[in-house]
Amino acid sequence: GLQRSSDIIRLDTSFRYSDQEKMITYGAGDAINGGLAWSRPVRIGGLQAQSNFLLRPDLITMPLPSLGGSAAVPSTVDVYVNNMKTFSQEVASGPFSVRNVPVISGSGNAEVVIRDSAGHETRSMSPFYASASLLSPGLTAWSVEAGLPRLSYGSNSDIYVNSPIGSATLRRGIFDWITLEGHAEAGAGLANAGIGTVFRTGSFGVAGAALAASTSNGNSGFQTYLSYETRLFGLNISASSQHTFGWYEDL
Repeated sequence: GLQRSSDIIRLDTSFRYSDQEKMITYGAGDAINGGLAWSRPVRIGGLQAQSNFLLRPDLITMPLPSLGGSAAVPSTVDVYVNNMKTFSQEVASGPFSVRNVPVISGSGNAEVVIRDSAGHETRSMSPFYASASLLSPGLTAWSVEAGLPRLSYGSNSDIYVNSPIGSATLRRGIFDWITLEGHAEAGAGLANAGIGTVFRTGSFGVAGAALAASTSNGNSGFQTYLSYETRLFGLNISASSQHTFGWYEDL
């Protein structure tokens, strides 16, 4: 007769606890290092703590357009995003500012309509570009972890390497048009660190740039990263270039 063998392969085992008020998730066990578009996360077995905005579904993390104008008399202000009414508010006479207008990702046009009690209307159009790759000013996303690297995940050769490593990642919104990034990782004789930025180019798109450097066993090198995303003819278009020089290495 035929003999059939079956193997059980363990994937991830972890304990996670989330603090909803502080928007932080703590983990012990298997995890994936935090990373950025220009870094390469690895699997580890160890400890991790990271910000988790999903714990607050009401929180909008990306910068939203700020629209303004001036009303001669008490009026109603309506905002239309791509010809759809998304906001309405009563304003007193004088200058006003409308913040946190709901928008879609990508490019669009926001029209502000000021209508007084006599029915007189004043309209103004403002193009915008919104992207989830930007963080609202003052908002910080981070991740810190340490443990043993895990190799051959999902196979019979699955193993934890007895050489501790650690990493940290940080993103912070500075202004509504620019977000700063940083990432560092070390272990197994390697040290690697980099800084980057993501910034909006007017109402056309979002650009990114980063520079990282590493040193390992007396060898050093660096890496450059450039990216751009935009929306044309109803299509989201993005491109990036990543290049290493010298003996650049990461975990």
